[in-house]
Amino acid sequence: MYCCGVTADKHRSKQLVIESIPIPLIEDDLFHRFEKLVQPPVKADSPFVLVQATLVGRFFAGKQIHYPKATFWGGFGHMGCCSLFAIQQVKSVSPKDRVDANPQD
Repeated sequence: MYCCGVTADKHRSKQLVIESIPIPLIEDDLFHRFEKLVQPPVKADSPFVLVQATLVGRFFAGKQIHYPKATFWGGFGHMGCCSLFAIQQVKSVSPKDRVDANPQD
């Protein structure tokens, strides 16, 4: 997010389109609950939260990238390092507190 016109704004002025495919998002109560759980406020004494969710979306593998010592799929994310899963709908979401995953312990 430090370059290239990307912002941290969560709202889009128009529908997301990836590789000429429109990706409609259903922003219902389940989506907002999921979003709140995966982007919680950071607190030093808070346990990590494990979120179990059923998501509907589209997976974009990207393109095969060849390097002298490795071949992988990518083209999305920071410097094109990754594949992409674009969420279209949250079908279910269930948070579970994970005190045992807190690195402060």
